[in-house]
Formats: sequence, C-alpha cells, structure tokens
Amino acid sequence: MPQFNEYRIPAKRVSSLCWLGDKLVDWVGGGASYALDGTVTERPVHYGYRFDAAIVSPSGQYAVIYELLGTKGLLLKDGKILRELNRSYYHAEVYEYPITFIRQADGRELLAHCPNDYCRIDIEDIETGDCLTQSATRKPEDFFHSRLACDASGQRLLSAGWVWHPWDVIALYDVQQALTEPTTLDGTGIAPSTGAEICSAVFADNETLVLLTSKETNDGGKADDSDPLWSAGPNAIVYYDVTTQKCLSVSGAEELVGRCMPVDRNSLVGFYESPKLFDSLTGKVTHRWPQLKTGKQASSIIWGDGVPPTFAIDTQKKRFAVAGDEEITVIEIVTE
Repeated sequence: MPQFNEYRIPAKRVSSLCWLGDKLVDWVGGGASYALDGTVTERPVHYGYRFDAAIVSPSGQYAVIYELLGTKGLLLKDGKILRELNRSYYHAEVYEYPITFIRQADGRELLAHCPNDYCRIDIEDIETGDCLTQSATRKPEDFFHSRLACDASGQRLLSAGWVWHPWDVIALYDVQQALTEPTTLDGTGIAPSTGAEICSAVFADNETLVLLTSKETNDGGKADDSDPLWSAGPNAIVYYDVTTQKCLSVSGAEELVGRCMPVDRNSLVGFYESPKLFDSLTGKVTHRWPQLKTGKQASSIIWGDGVPPTFAIDTQKKRFAVAGDEEITVIEIVTE
C-alpha cells in the first residue's frame, strides 16, 4: 500500500497552478510561486483578461496562460509576454483549449496547438512562431482537438478530443514524422482504431497510455475480439502499449475516474469530484481525499460544474496540488 506525504501552503486567490521543480507557480496570477516549505514569492503582474489556466514548458523557460473555454492565450518567456495565441471560436466555449509543449531529444522546445482551425494541429518554433507543419496538401479531418499532451521523450503527441455527435476520441502522432510529413496530423495518426468512446487519455510513460472508456462504451456487454477497447466495456481503465499496440491490462472502475494521474502499472489517481487512488488491476478505490474538491471533468467537453477548479499534476514525481480558498494542499504518493 502506498504511503502519502501531505503539505499545506497558505495561499489565497490562486488562479492557476503549474509544477516547476519542487515549486508551484501561478502564471495567471503573475508568476507567484509557492514552495513546499510554505515560502511564497509574489510578483506584481496583472493580466487584464479572463485567463484561468496555464501550462509550462519542460525547461520552465516558457509558459502559456489561456482561457480554458475561450480563444485567447499568451506565450510567456521568463515571465514576459512573447506573443499572443489564438484558436478557432467554433464551440470554443464548451471544450478545453488544445495546447502543449514538446521538448525534443536535443532539448529544443516546440509549441503544439490549433491556431488556424479547430481540426488542425500545428507545431511551431516557440521563439519565432514559424509554423513547422505548414503544407499546401493538408486536409484535416473533422476532429475537435483538445487536451494535447506530449510524452517526456518528445516522440509522441496525444490529442484527447471529440467528434460530432459528440463522442470522445483520441489521436496519437509521431512528432518527427509530423515535422517531415505534416499531413500525418490530419487524421488520428497511430491511435488505436476502436469503436469505444475514450473519455480520457494520458501518458503513463513514453511507451504506455492510460485510456479510460466512457459509461456509454459497449453498454450492451458484447465482446469483440477485434476491438479490445470496445470489449473492455464502460468505465474501463486500460493500460495500452503504443509500441506493440496491445492492451497490457483492463479493469472496470467502480467509480468514475475523470481526469487521472498514473502512479505506476498498478495504480492511478482519479480526480472526478475529489482525488481517489484506484487499483488499476481491479478498478477498486483504495484511498480517498474527500476534503479536496477537483471538479467533475470526465471529457474534453466541459461546462457548468464540469469546469475543473485549480489543481496541478506531476506524474513524474507522483504528486498533485489542489488550491482551496485559504491554502494549497499537496499530496505526494510514495510507492517504495
């Protein structure tokens, strides 16, 4: 059974949280930082817009602040504005802004987002904004990209979005191939072909995805040997090897998982309503933090009480932070 370390940091009016080493940074709040020992460093910076979310590059040099259900973002370098970012207005008010950083093997950092159309991912040079995936032959399929993520190696780019009517779908791309053949970004790439609705997807490591099926996936219970994700049934936790294209483990979650943080091959934290530690092999909840409220997001499509409150996940160090009215609570999971 894992052990847990808990830290509490006094903090009010936290607007966003990103991990930067062992500190938490509120980029929307001007770059205020919070150390685990309770040290707070304020910055007198104010952005006159409705920004409510942020991401930070692996190096920590760049960050993006944006409106989660809006069209506007700002790219920051060392806390200063580098340029403005935009996405399509089309249904922007109901699904999460698609944007992530990519760090290549040589350390170069790139930006992946959808500046031209909701269905088209482009990869840009961070400093210049030059599009590295421009091609006159691009014809993207009708896919609402969302919840973009890249693995730690910079090799694969994940989109956990949706298609009309609506139905949650994922796409997975080889980054190097996309840079040399941009049209490979126009479909779902190397994602598993399935009829299952994949409501959430994250990298567990460079070779493994954690895929969560929705409650509407195969609710009739009929198996299909050619589609193991469909056969997994509703509310399934699936560990999927992207190299062999095989399911490593499948279990039915006893409760909704929502957004998740893989801990290892045997456990993950689900954040639907409040954080819960799930046994990935049985689907059982083994620990809860009911005092921490983390919203009801279970899709890229979010509105009302589905809009997540402010919290941050650090998969590599197996910890998460949740902002409350008076403090930030950090939970660190110790597996050894």
